[in-house]
Amino acid sequence: MASKTQLPSGQLEYHPAFTFSHSSIWTTSNFIPTRNICKSPVKPLQTKHRTTCVFDQFDSSDFQILRQVGQQGYMSVTEWQYYGGTRDPTDPKQPQRTVEVSGTAVRLYEGKILNGVRANARVLLKEYLPAGLEAAVNEAEAYKSLFAASNKITDPDNVPLATLLGSFRADAVFASEEFKKKWKKSFPNTGDVPAPNSPWLVFRWEGNLTGANLAAYKQQPNYLDVVFGDLLYRRKSTFLKKFMLKSLQALGFIHDRGLIHRSLGAASLLVNTLDENFHLSLEVKLRDLGFAKSLTSLDEKALKKARDKGAITPGEIARYLQREDLAAMGYIFLQLTFSYLVDPSKFQPTNTQQEQSNQETFKRLFEDVYDKDLKRLRD
Repeated sequence: MASKTQLPSGQLEYHPAFTFSHSSIWTTSNFIPTRNICKSPVKPLQTKHRTTCVFDQFDSSDFQILRQVGQQGYMSVTEWQYYGGTRDPTDPKQPQRTVEVSGTAVRLYEGKILNGVRANARVLLKEYLPAGLEAAVNEAEAYKSLFAASNKITDPDNVPLATLLGSFRADAVFASEEFKKKWKKSFPNTGDVPAPNSPWLVFRWEGNLTGANLAAYKQQPNYLDVVFGDLLYRRKSTFLKKFMLKSLQALGFIHDRGLIHRSLGAASLLVNTLDENFHLSLEVKLRDLGFAKSLTSLDEKALKKARDKGAITPGEIARYLQREDLAAMGYIFLQLTFSYLVDPSKFQPTNTQQEQSNQETFKRLFEDVYDKDLKRLRD
């Protein structure tokens, strides 16, 4: 544990109470038409090496990578305890929590299967960089746990979870000069060429729209809004309520099977549409289980935090950790309520502004500045 630190005011001392390494996931997405990306998508050369995966066995040569669609990193959140005076919650030099953001740990690609019974099927490929290796193992284990608890998942369309198909490891071909040359030509803006032996997870392609895109999503104009003044608000609120319901049902699905997510953010909620006119067909699926844990395999840090909060028995610990997921979901809803239910003529958030209005910001405002008074926060 870090030593106590004297604040500039000379009145307070503080030290870290809890540090949640990689407790949240940040995501950026690229919405660029496939035709504008590389004309010759990278296809690794054929090899004989195959690896074991969660569901199916794949080889890197089974795929054609079409385009990069996003990247992810992680945030480490530290909560602080203060001694020797009264803390001013509005003073940025006296934080209750601090957040450190990592660089890119996961890269996301749209791809296509070339071989087997799924030939030509589109997939989402997640490449885990060295900073994301732990998340790769955790995500695979989380799906294995859910698979076992669900007596096998036979119909992914009826499961509110991103559909994992399998995994593979990049083989020695990725180190060849020919592959590196093709990669840099096809993906000049992705950074380093994938390293040999890096782990990849393969998901069914279910789009790349998430709750994080909701406020900035360009809706189709509805000219009746001019005639009926409250129509826009009613349409938005109806869509948001349906989104909230489906999100809670998805979270309940994993909780009922003994899994906690532990890194919920708006980008963790995959949706099939963001069009306000199609709320009846809206579906929400959970994704990004890189820090999920089964209640039967919790690490000592999670157990200690729950016990320090008064949870003693296994049932109490489970309920406490599930409530943490629910609290994170609540901050997602708060974020979307304030960023989505606004008059677009007065404010149309960009992706950058939407990212800045994140749940950590609302958590600080709600808990620290406004002392959990929602009315004061709203005003």
